[in-house]
Order: sequence, then structure tokens, then C-alpha cells
Amino acid sequence: MPQVNLLPPELRPQPLLRDKSLLRWLAVAGAAALIFLGALSWFAYLHGLERELVRLKNERRSLQQELQQVKQLEKTIAAKQQELEQLQQVVDSRMRWGELLEQVSDSMPRQVWLESLVLDGGSMLVIRGKTPSLAAVGVLINRLKELAFFDVVVLNRFEYLPEQPEIAEFQVTAQLLVEGSD
Repeated sequence: MPQVNLLPPELRPQPLLRDKSLLRWLAVAGAAALIFLGALSWFAYLHGLERELVRLKNERRSLQQELQQVKQLEKTIAAKQQELEQLQQVVDSRMRWGELLEQVSDSMPRQVWLESLVLDGGSMLVIRGKTPSLAAVGVLINRLKELAFFDVVVLNRFEYLPEQPEIAEFQVTAQLLVEGSD
């Protein structure tokens, strides 16, 4: 059943929302609170981005220093590799005297005795010795010409000794090959 209020209007309890002004006030306050909370979260987000930006700038500075170190190390490595290549070229281009002398020794016929091996002018090997046979010197010259170390091999002198007519002194000159003249 419906209720009827018989009290005069001054004594009657007032409705909570009079003319809906309280409702409007609450709506405005709620909207303001939402705007405030949105702005607060936006500023918190921006602050987080600023902190991340500062961290990234510091990391970038650190990485730039490391990059400079890496570039310096790369330059050092390139210089060392160039030095190594130059040293390798020097090693490769040097005369292999042990091998040369061994092959000259193997080329000697039995009837030839060496008295001296002299490097004259840096590219001429002068071989002096004694032999009882001109043919043995010819064999020596032919064998020396076959070696990869010599360009030209020439008999310069061949003389029989007056005090020992069966023995002759000889001198052979062998031009050493210069690297790259193959």
C-alpha cells in the first residue's frame, strides 16, 4: 500500500538529492577525480620515460667509449697484421743459404776439391778449387746450372799448377737469382 505523508512540508524529511544538484556535484567531482588520476598516471608515465631516457643516454655514453676502444684495437690489429705480413715477406725473400750450400755440395764431382766460396757483390758466388780433370769442372758447371739458385754459371779460370802439372786450379762464377726474376 502506498504511504501518505501527512506532515507539513517544513517537517517532512528532505530528499537527499534536492533538484538533482548533489548528483551534478558528484558527477563533476568524479570527473575531476578521474582527470586528476589520469594526469597523475600520465606524469608518472612521463617520469618513467625520463628515467629510461637518462639510463639509455648513460648506456650510450658507455657504449661509445667501448666503441672507441674497439676501433683503436682494430687499428692496432691491422697495424700488427701489416707488420706480420712485412716480416713474412722478409723471411720468404731471404736467401736460403743452408739449402744452397747443401745443393752446391751435392753437385760437386769426386775429383773436385773446393778451396773457397765467396759471395762477391751480394749476387755473385765465386767458387775456387782444384781438380785433376777439366771434365770434372764441366760436370760441376752443368750441375750448378741445373740448380734453381743460379741464373748464369761461368768458368772464369782454369790453370794447371807448375809445381803439380796433374792438378789444376779453377774459378767458377755463379750469378745468384734475384727474387721475382723467374
